[in-house]
Amino acid sequence: MIFSLSKVKGKSMSPKFNEGDFILSIKKPFFRLKAGDAVLFYKTPYGKLLKEVKEVNKNSLFVLGTHPQSTDSRVFGKILKKDVEAKVLLRIKSSR
Repeated sequence: MIFSLSKVKGKSMSPKFNEGDFILSIKKPFFRLKAGDAVLFYKTPYGKLLKEVKEVNKNSLFVLGTHPQSTDSRVFGKILKKDVEAKVLLRIKSSR
């Protein structure tokens, strides 16, 4: 499966992505990453995370949440590009 539909949980990416929104993402290897992209990845012990790429290096990414209290690269450091599962293509706003 190339595409995936997921429901946003939590507030770490608000107001860009709000809890209850749906996101359509494309799985690897069908994307390239650049600053400003929203990505899905798994990070122990936090689980699956949605963050925005702020900096792209050769093999790593510095990712941030848009909420001030987000758990992101400021807490756990850079992530490896190979650990990114998907890149977000589209936000579908919650009807609440």
